[in-house]
Amino acid sequence: MVDIELVCPACSEELLLPKNEPNAYECPECDAGLVWNGEHLTATKIDRTFLFVNGTEYDTVFDTKNLAIAVDFANEVMDGKASVIGELSKSSSSTVSQKNIAESMEFDRGFQNVAIVIFVISLLGFLSIVGQAGFVGCLCLAPSMLIMAIAFGPQNYKSTDLEFAQNAGGSYGVGEGSGFVPETTIYTRYSWKNDTFTFRAFKQIDNNFVFKLQHSYSSGGDNSSPRQRYHVSSILSGAVQEEYVQSIHTRIHQCEKEDLLEDFNLILGIREKLYESIGMYIPFKIEYDWSVKRASKIMKTINNDAQLAEIWKRLEEGN
Repeated sequence: MVDIELVCPACSEELLLPKNEPNAYECPECDAGLVWNGEHLTATKIDRTFLFVNGTEYDTVFDTKNLAIAVDFANEVMDGKASVIGELSKSSSSTVSQKNIAESMEFDRGFQNVAIVIFVISLLGFLSIVGQAGFVGCLCLAPSMLIMAIAFGPQNYKSTDLEFAQNAGGSYGVGEGSGFVPETTIYTRYSWKNDTFTFRAFKQIDNNFVFKLQHSYSSGGDNSSPRQRYHVSSILSGAVQEEYVQSIHTRIHQCEKEDLLEDFNLILGIREKLYESIGMYIPFKIEYDWSVKRASKIMKTINNDAQLAEIWKRLEEGN
């Protein structure tokens, strides 16, 4: 039998667990419950439950040696004592009460009743004119069908949420986040609810992490103005999905030399602030596939200008 060395996430006790033999164990030092899939710890339970990703990408998004740090960080997040840091990080937390859920569900039911009444009225109107103007009749139904779709679409809360709040003593905390753990270069993605914390990533970064900036232009419409921005996503090498972070908004321009220089300096400023937080530069990969001009024309402008090309290189290489 081959054993795998690891550290208990709860107390840092060194353990040996059998390879390829999934089972549930208890730490002999602190009695923490450990769920073992034969290769990795996928969960641990102390007074709270901590879940780690369980799949083929485990090693690409988790550092087994840092799981004790992960549990300490999770406890501080749930206690409101810590959060992710750095530019382009994001986090949120709130308290959901039994009263909040009941009021939201009551509003949803009321909205559904109103939607049904509107639909019935529209349907009667449709039936009264369908023989004379079929197309106009269909137009009568369109708004009410949209209202029905919204009213009976995904709801904020379900009866199971109300039951959960009741069992939790009337309220429970929820939260999520992605970014860097304070005083480290560990990148994490997580969500939590009440006393269960779920990690989707907890990985020391080196050359395995980039921010992708997707430039886009929207001409707007009747009720919106034109917009130009960079959609920022974080990419952890080997992870199944990239994570949308936020958008960097710029003024509307045509991606000429001076325009791009202004954008690049804005991005460099964000990168410098991130460096101040974590002590290292992260590569920024910029794409122009959704831009106001074809990507090939924009890249030609960048490559033909020494200043733009130098900044582009610094951003791409993370130095």
